[in-house]
Amino acid sequence: MKPLWTRDFILAFIANFFMSFSFYLLMPTLPVHLIQEMHATPSFAGVVMAAYVVAGLCMRPFSGFLIDTFPRKKFYLIIFALFTFCGILYFGAVALWIVLAVRLLHGLVWGLIIPAGATIAIDIVPAERRGEGIGYYGMSMNIAMALGPLLGILLQDHLNFTWVLSVAVGTSLLGFFVTMWIREPFHAPHAHGVLSLDRFILRKGILGGIAMLFLTISYGLLLAYASLYGKQNGIAGTGFFFVLISVGFILSRILCSSLLDKGWTVRLALLGSFLAALSLVALGLFPFAAVYFAVALLLGVAYGVGFPALQNWIVQRAEHHQRGTANSTYFTAFDMGVGAGLLFGGQMAQVSTLANAWLVSAGCAVVSIIVLGRLRER
Repeated sequence: MKPLWTRDFILAFIANFFMSFSFYLLMPTLPVHLIQEMHATPSFAGVVMAAYVVAGLCMRPFSGFLIDTFPRKKFYLIIFALFTFCGILYFGAVALWIVLAVRLLHGLVWGLIIPAGATIAIDIVPAERRGEGIGYYGMSMNIAMALGPLLGILLQDHLNFTWVLSVAVGTSLLGFFVTMWIREPFHAPHAHGVLSLDRFILRKGILGGIAMLFLTISYGLLLAYASLYGKQNGIAGTGFFFVLISVGFILSRILCSSLLDKGWTVRLALLGSFLAALSLVALGLFPFAAVYFAVALLLGVAYGVGFPALQNWIVQRAEHHQRGTANSTYFTAFDMGVGAGLLFGGQMAQVSTLANAWLVSAGCAVVSIIVLGRLRER
């Protein structure tokens, strides 16, 4: 069996970690900077954060077409450079409207860089270990999700937001330089004929995308409201909720990634959706510290199993020249689910309770299970 952890796969892993780390440094710190230092209203801060997701979502359907049309590594390097440049622009964002404009631009680039990096990683891994490779590659973002917010909050609390930006730009720049050393297998740009839907969204993968969308609604809810929910119920140390999610992600990918190449794609996706539904019901019904942190670990396992399984299922249905489109389909569904969760959570927090929001999102995970019942292993 061909090795998975080759020099180039390790470099792709490291590059994605640095890029993701730069992203997660800003997630918890930018809203605080806007409200406390730039005197923005909480609603405007919410708009700025949502703008990133919306901009990325708008770009996702076109990312696959671009990745499959142009030389992949050159395209990735250009987008990585733009991602780093967007970080630099925050230093000059002295007015709220400028921050919003920079955030929109940053989101557009984010919509391109994630599927571009994932496509190069898939090109590098041996075909017979593709599912395992997708699972391990995703760990780079999971580790960044655990470490980035913690360091960002520490820098903001003990130094200032300028230090947060400096580290974010520095890590992004490191990722760019690491990318330069990746030796990607030769990929001839695909000569497209008449443009059709399949150039932007992989039609064979739409059903898997729908399952992904309903599964990630709860993920969007968690990103925005898990900490608030914990504080509402008097739970201390809510920041560790995301550390435990990341631990669950990593454990599940170490234990289950190899099963993706043994015909377990749909079964693992079903397991992930079932665990998510069960965990979300527990979170909504039992708002106690022990349950809160146990659920974080279980949700990490659920997403760590379900996300790469669905990505692998979609990629399996693509030809080599459609891998960018397949990843675009996966990440479009991901962003739609996260965006829906962000919007839905805000409404539920206003008209009902977050406890009820978790129960409704558990119902969404059940819908994902129903859709997954129609999928077949390749």
